[in-house]
Amino acid sequence: MAEISQYNINVQDKINNKKTFVQEFERVPPCYKEAEKVLSQVKACKGNVNTVMGKTRLRGSLFKKVHSLVSKVLIYWPLLEKILEDTELLVKESYFRKEFAGILVYEQIFGKGLPGESRPVQAIRRNEKEIKEAYNNAKKDFDFSSIRRTHPRYARVNTIVTSVSAVLDDLRKNDYQQVTYDRNTSLDGYMNLVKSLQTGYFLIDYHFKDLLVFPSEENLTRWHLYQNGHIFIQDKSSYIPVHALNPKPGDTVLDACAAPGMKTIHIAAAMKNEGKIYAYDRDKSRFDTLKETLNAAQVTIAEAEHEDFYLVNADDPKFRSVECILLDPSCSGSGMVSRMDSVTDTEDSKNTLRLQKLAGFQILLLKHALLFRSVKRVVYSTCSVTEEENEYVVHEVLNTFGNMFKLVSVMPDWPIRGSDNFEHGHLCLRANSNESLTNGFFVAMFERLEGATGESFPLYLPRQNTNRKFKKDKRKTFGANEEIPNVKQNEKECVPIKEENDIEGEPARKKHKKSKKSAKDVDNVTEKVMELKVENFDSNVSEVKENSVIIKMETDLEENAVKKKGKNSQIAPEENINAASETTDETECNSAKKKRKRNRKKSESQDTLSDENALRLKMEEDIENEKKLNIKQEDEEIPSEVHSKKSRKKKCKDKKKQEE
Repeated sequence: MAEISQYNINVQDKINNKKTFVQEFERVPPCYKEAEKVLSQVKACKGNVNTVMGKTRLRGSLFKKVHSLVSKVLIYWPLLEKILEDTELLVKESYFRKEFAGILVYEQIFGKGLPGESRPVQAIRRNEKEIKEAYNNAKKDFDFSSIRRTHPRYARVNTIVTSVSAVLDDLRKNDYQQVTYDRNTSLDGYMNLVKSLQTGYFLIDYHFKDLLVFPSEENLTRWHLYQNGHIFIQDKSSYIPVHALNPKPGDTVLDACAAPGMKTIHIAAAMKNEGKIYAYDRDKSRFDTLKETLNAAQVTIAEAEHEDFYLVNADDPKFRSVECILLDPSCSGSGMVSRMDSVTDTEDSKNTLRLQKLAGFQILLLKHALLFRSVKRVVYSTCSVTEEENEYVVHEVLNTFGNMFKLVSVMPDWPIRGSDNFEHGHLCLRANSNESLTNGFFVAMFERLEGATGESFPLYLPRQNTNRKFKKDKRKTFGANEEIPNVKQNEKECVPIKEENDIEGEPARKKHKKSKKSAKDVDNVTEKVMELKVENFDSNVSEVKENSVIIKMETDLEENAVKKKGKNSQIAPEENINAASETTDETECNSAKKKRKRNRKKSESQDTLSDENALRLKMEEDIENEKKLNIKQEDEEIPSEVHSKKSRKKKCKDKKKQEE
């Protein structure tokens, strides 16, 4: 009894501890609570930090704090896991969650300390000595060079609002010193200057004159230049796509996946806020961020729309003047320095499957971008370093559009090119943290061939199915002069689109199997079949079963109407007999009609036998006839001697019978 009572006391203590933790958790700064939510989702492979943060409702300074904290915790997560394991903190403080404990330990070791007097903070302080000892032991085996930021911070001047000279003057007034270099300075010499930058110094980028370079320790968000929208924190690698697109003032440009809007603002600045920009994004929260960013940057030529770019009609008259398209679709984000693939991606099988899905999605978007009739240049870019999302996508699209577009070399002087595993790899551009001191990036540019028009342009029938298993692009192609079939008009008929590989005289059953996938794309047809509850929807007798169900429904309605008439009508006893006989006659007529219709349908279904079965029956009949003819011929070819012997035997038998 004493053991049971002690066990109950321990259980009750744990329950009370959890209740008190929930109460004390409310006193924890909101930055840590929100960071735990984001970190747990990132570790569960629900997206990288940017995508998960984009789905939250965080705004302003809290958004920046949480984003920065989660990014740093992810960088040091292997070390933090080792510390939690050595100190047994999760065992001592059983109410701690792993992600939350890791965030607090990071703040205690690498941050400015833990504020407040909440119970979780006090628990970390009680174990401070053990945490420091575990950290000193773990850091001996930990490679800090692999996680330390190796590239500087970049700031692009918003030339819509201000000028480069005005920003330089402002920086000098705030005691910042510019590091200058000659025009004859080599790229390697420039890289050495960037690596040796110290706090309080900056320089102008080697390739782009409105891009400023600062040391990695510089906090640019506290400047009034950043808060007023005069500069934007933008990595050099993401500057390259707009530079390659090279839009001019007065052009019409389409930004396919525009959110959060940094590249859209860059396009507007290159166009001097003159012309037209169509910006699309399908995610609602990211679209809201896009609108806020464009308004803050004073972009007046952008028309932002909350819509999936893949569903945008390329033949819309308003796109007749679109000559430039920038496509920066969703990707794995493997090129981001702040992203730790060892933490967020757990299994190689999941990685490969995810990359295949992303590549299929990117191929569809890039093909759709090339469908615009007047487009001359299309720039495709990702912040990924995998070949599946980069060179492979370009290779697949060129196989389809090679007669209309060519791949143009992006910044030929740039030292890092695409993968040698692909024929067009040398025309693509890559960036990485080791060689270019930037995030990992990929850029490719398509340019329309001279004289190429839309006459033989491949158009695609949009997929009605929402299942996004983009293993192959199986959509039907049509020429420019051919009429694209209206799916809604053909829903009732369910007529499959004839494939180019169909052979005349092929059995109807095989043809239907080929066209079954295209018929499945029509959602309304499947809904009607589900409503009729027709099981075993066979390809050849689907129409017969549908008609039989409709006939049953009509006959049931007629019988119900007859019954209602019989109940409601007040007839004399003698007349009831006549009425009953009439109803029986009517039911017999209805049953006869049903039998006729069924027999008619059976005969129709029998008439719809394939040519193959008919030929097979004919062949069998011919074989049987040939056998019969051969037998007759053999009988005819029997020699006369055999017949004479038989006749002699018969005569002998007849004589014996007569004698007897």
